[in-house]
Amino acid sequence: MRYFFLPILVGLLFLISYEGIFNYVSNKIAKNKINQTQRVADRIKVFLFNNKLLTWVFKGSQALFPSKNLININNFEAHRVGEYLLVKSRQAVIDKKRKFISLQGNVFVEFKKNGKSIRIKTSKAFIDLTKNIIYGNRVVEVWEPHRVIKGVGFRYNIKTGSFIILRDVKTSVNTP
Repeated sequence: MRYFFLPILVGLLFLISYEGIFNYVSNKIAKNKINQTQRVADRIKVFLFNNKLLTWVFKGSQALFPSKNLININNFEAHRVGEYLLVKSRQAVIDKKRKFISLQGNVFVEFKKNGKSIRIKTSKAFIDLTKNIIYGNRVVEVWEPHRVIKGVGFRYNIKTGSFIILRDVKTSVNTP
């Protein structure tokens, strides 16, 4: 009698383990299909040229190419060649057709103005490569030597170096 239940028990264990393995393999295949439709690159570096001159260098830990004109870059970092301008964010979406970059998550923009280093922090910003501006409309903190400025929204002109906070400006002075 006890040998009667043993094959049934072994059969049930086999069916349960088979179903678990089947679900695991099915999920892996589904994930691979998603990765095959989106090309992926690790540790990327992109060079942007304008009139045969190197103007920007973009770097990131990983890039996804969801379509012909879009590049999603994680741990994005960009610097402008020939001047001190550094841009960092957790994620960036580059639209090649519009020449536009959307930055999200811990966005930092650092540049020099009159020999002083200025650093901007916000949660979301944009770079318009055709108009040569970096702007945002979220809460912003600006660190300058000996003072911190807080406000909402900013606009930085890459060509002229002009910078403005758009509204709700509050300044605090730090002594050296």
